[in-house]
Amino acid sequence: MGKELLLQARGIRKEFPGVIALDNVDLELYRGEVLALMGENGAGKSTLIKIFNGVYSLDSGEILIDGQRVIIDGVQKAVKHGITAVHQELNLIPYISVAENIFLGRYPKDKFGTILWNKLFLQAQQILDDLGVPVKAQTELYTLNTALQQMVAISRAISSQCKVLVLDEPTSSLDDMEVRALFNVIHKLKGRGVGIIFITHRLNEIYQVSDRVTILKDGRLVGSYNTNELTMEDLVNNMVGRKINNSIRNKGQRIFADDDYILKVSHIARAPKVRDVSFNVHRGEILGITGLLGSGRSETAEVIFGCEEMDDGEMEYDGKKIDFMTPQKAVNMGMAFCTEDRRGKGIVARMSVMNNIVLASLKSISNGIVVNGKKRNE
Repeated sequence: MGKELLLQARGIRKEFPGVIALDNVDLELYRGEVLALMGENGAGKSTLIKIFNGVYSLDSGEILIDGQRVIIDGVQKAVKHGITAVHQELNLIPYISVAENIFLGRYPKDKFGTILWNKLFLQAQQILDDLGVPVKAQTELYTLNTALQQMVAISRAISSQCKVLVLDEPTSSLDDMEVRALFNVIHKLKGRGVGIIFITHRLNEIYQVSDRVTILKDGRLVGSYNTNELTMEDLVNNMVGRKINNSIRNKGQRIFADDDYILKVSHIARAPKVRDVSFNVHRGEILGITGLLGSGRSETAEVIFGCEEMDDGEMEYDGKKIDFMTPQKAVNMGMAFCTEDRRGKGIVARMSVMNNIVLASLKSISNGIVVNGKKRNE
């Protein structure tokens, strides 16, 4: 028996002022298939899935589900047609429970419109257990780390009984064990006939989970291939549009003088995650800090920048000893911090791009308490 076509996009075009984001793009997704949608940043992947999800309307072309042409002119219309997307930037409500987030807008109610809380928590817990997510449905969302919130978002998508599930960078905040749990869920969904569009920058994941690969470049379709017939070299070459030289050029290891450091961290601690951490960062050096989720990587960075107070230890910055740090002091000294929670802590979403850019440097563009508009614009 041949494969059953679930979702088909024909001649999709989307244009923004001065930019053609998608130009005559075709895509096919079969029932029970994982299709990897690949391309460099700016290739059109996000625009295409936002069209499927009803965030953008297409300028021309058509979308068919189960062979029937559909008009998707809103997110609710997409859900009605069985298409649900989980984006890299999570759209969850922090100060309500996990269960309420999973069934947001679809709470079980009795004939009088009263929410059936026991049924809500029970159904949510069943979905979480099926996914292998170690969370109680009654837990308030804000208490969970980024990885667990990602799994809650996937749980919400699955709860809508979707036919097509779009996963946009779903593993970006997951450790290896959580990735394996997610892949197990994906295989379960495949067995139920769900079609999955999978987007990732981790190329090895393509070969672990996908059946086919569709590649976009500069808003145009490069081609679709069976994953087992596409080498990683061919995949990369098709994404970038040229042959990549994979030869390793040994530039030699740079030697740093022991005393030429910009930052010295000595035995810093902040309960419960950061315990006796020490290292030096030299001028002109990139120091990588790695570890599994929960190992204290992010918490260490927050202590260094002064977001959290040190319980113990000391730091030196540019040769000066620092007994305690605050974010304001860190900025004044020439430090900057890009948080992992970009949306929640890294930007002020309701302010303009311009005001976000100058937010950390208002003192340098202000006369007293008045912002110099000309300097801000520049």
